[in-house]
Amino acid sequence: MDNLIIYPSAILGVLLICIYTYRCYLTKTEFDMSKIVTAILSSTGVIGGLVLVGAFFSDQLKGLVQQIELYVLISGLVVLATSIQSIKKDFFDTTRPKTDPKTSSTLQNETTP
Repeated sequence: MDNLIIYPSAILGVLLICIYTYRCYLTKTEFDMSKIVTAILSSTGVIGGLVLVGAFFSDQLKGLVQQIELYVLISGLVVLATSIQSIKKDFFDTTRPKTDPKTSSTLQNETTP
């Protein structure tokens, strides 16, 4: 992975960890180490995503995108998963008849705006 991804990811990750630590201190919430892993992985995803978007506008970043094909694959999978989830939610979950747990009868599905 190129330094253009690693260093900004590390800086963003450390910043997020500092913010999380400070917020835990303020709210007297127990510090959760799994949030550290999430911060680092998410930071790498954010920077990688910014590079992918930037490659659309910059010829210099287009060359870098060829070196980070993993991010292109991940981005494609995210678009695929989000689209499938959206279709399921909008077309199947909202049209599923609701049942009353007391009587086990089917209620008319009411949509909310």
